[in-house]
Amino acid sequence: RASEHASDSPQLDAELIVGHVTGLDRVGLRTKDDTVPTDAQGADIEALVLRRLTGEPIAYLLGTAWFYGREFQVDSRVLVPRPETELLVELALTHLAQRAAEDHHTGAAAVVDTCTGSGCVGISIAASSPTTDVTCTDISEDALDVARANAARLAPRVALASGDLLRPAEKHAPFAVVTANPPYVEGSQAGGLEQRVVDHEPHVALFVPDGGVAAIYGDIAQQAAQLLEPGGLLAVEHGSGQRHQVVDAFERAGLVHVHGVDDLAGIDRVVIGYRPTQGG
Repeated sequence: RASEHASDSPQLDAELIVGHVTGLDRVGLRTKDDTVPTDAQGADIEALVLRRLTGEPIAYLLGTAWFYGREFQVDSRVLVPRPETELLVELALTHLAQRAAEDHHTGAAAVVDTCTGSGCVGISIAASSPTTDVTCTDISEDALDVARANAARLAPRVALASGDLLRPAEKHAPFAVVTANPPYVEGSQAGGLEQRVVDHEPHVALFVPDGGVAAIYGDIAQQAAQLLEPGGLLAVEHGSGQRHQVVDAFERAGLVHVHGVDDLAGIDRVVIGYRPTQGG
């Protein structure tokens, strides 16, 4: 039995682990009551259950997580994709569709997704908009290795670049859209996270120094203001209670029509803004 402290859904986790090891889906597990794992499978199941009891994310045990209708490879080098982050993809695709309907835009749109991690946001945009040129950047080479594997399988045209924020992708500018889900938990706020997240997910993708929220969103906004095309969109995810800091960073960078977007649960999740057009 999985500990309730380690999992919010122990029954589901158990089914996923057994299915992962035996190759049976959940329906198969429930209809084939006489299926008995081999000794080797039993040992593998036990090892995975013990890892789950420590709070290790089920996605790391299975090696995959679903995001925007696609299965992504994940492991401890990257954050587990969260459903609420799909809002960035929706906003990007909506903007790209509106852009395509405007007569003055010619050629393929360019998009950069920074702090890409597993690549789930940028790759989802590329897979949903095949004519769009997408670049994913990250400062972590480990994360880029995971993103590279996902891109090869789901959207081979995606370019990947190593370095800090948008600078590695400058040669692909101007961008129609910039997306970012940067680290936004300040060290003093770590106590507000679930212990299993702190224990198992990569700290480089989670934490910024105290006072670092304004700095990282300020850097993203300043760089985006230079690299976006006129009318281009910047969309970033942020943490609880941080909206006003992010809005301020966008406005200081000269972006316009800046506002927050709540997720499906009504939680403040994303801030968007636009590079001014020539007419303002």
